[in-house]
Amino acid sequence: MQMGRTTHRGILASKFIQDYEYDVLVEMSPEYHNVVNKVRKIVKLFKRSPTKNDDILQPYVKWELGREVSLTLDCRTRWNSMVDMLSRFLQLRGPVQKALIDLGQQYESVITDGEFDVIQEMVSYLEPVKLVVNALCRRDTNLVSAEAALKFCIMQLQKQSSKLARTLAEVLEHRIEERRCQHSAVMQYLHNSSARQSATEVFQIPSNDVIKKFVRRLVTRLDKATSTSETQTAAGVSHSSDSSAAEDSVSVSVDLQQQLEAAMRQSVDLEASAAASRNVSLHSQDVERKLDSSVKAEMAVFQSSGKRGRCLELVYRYLLSVPQTSVEAERAFSAAGVLCTKMRSRLDDRTMDVLCFLRAYYRNSSE
Repeated sequence: MQMGRTTHRGILASKFIQDYEYDVLVEMSPEYHNVVNKVRKIVKLFKRSPTKNDDILQPYVKWELGREVSLTLDCRTRWNSMVDMLSRFLQLRGPVQKALIDLGQQYESVITDGEFDVIQEMVSYLEPVKLVVNALCRRDTNLVSAEAALKFCIMQLQKQSSKLARTLAEVLEHRIEERRCQHSAVMQYLHNSSARQSATEVFQIPSNDVIKKFVRRLVTRLDKATSTSETQTAAGVSHSSDSSAAEDSVSVSVDLQQQLEAAMRQSVDLEASAAASRNVSLHSQDVERKLDSSVKAEMAVFQSSGKRGRCLELVYRYLLSVPQTSVEAERAFSAAGVLCTKMRSRLDDRTMDVLCFLRAYYRNSSE
């Protein structure tokens, strides 16, 4: 019975891996895993012993670099910390080797020259990935600069001769191609009229028909939102002046003659309302045709002169405000987690908003 359950779980696990191959936690290959474990072992050796670090390692570091530089240990839940650990270990390669020789013969051949080459290879392809990830997490990054950063990362990985770097570049290209939406592609087109010339298989620019439909749909939605907000503002202004008149009209009783006139008008207005609805549909179709022709003309002018018209400029400014990642929302959750603890678990939502606002305000003012 237990064997049957184990086999069933194995089948489910293999099916899960086939269906969700990108969401599975992939283990590091044995070659890289052994090298990283050796580096961790040496770093722990010096970090856990102040005597070995201060009396044996740091004199060699001061003699070579002119100042004290300590080894750093990575965190298992943050991949970028491994890059910092390996790069610092490469920086202190000479002092570390000399210190290991002084500690005894058992540490003399812990890291070989070939393993140092493997560490250098790992740092060379993880360093650009780390820089690009940090750039994507910045607040001033938009869709245009985000795609430029991703292109830079892929190009840097493709330049390297390492097979692992090229494989990582291919995986990134495939993943970006899967997750890239029309917003980024249209933004690239609106930002630069000659973007089609530098388009690749991953960062493609859609056809003119696709862009025209996207712009028309977004302009219609933005115009509707603008008109709704203006109507609400006007209603709020006129509400105070119309409230007294409405109260007076409610107090006046309606007699039978007025009720009869209202019923007659209602029966007559049925045909008028139907005709009005037909006129509205015809008017909306006319507006759509005019908008379609306007967007088409603006795209032709933009491709020839690079100047954006009213519709293209409206869509361009809207896409500039689209966040490229969800890092900002994660920052808000982290800030709320700092304030809402077990000791303060009954804070009101408005109180949390005010505290988060004050925290961000004082941190920015101190900078």
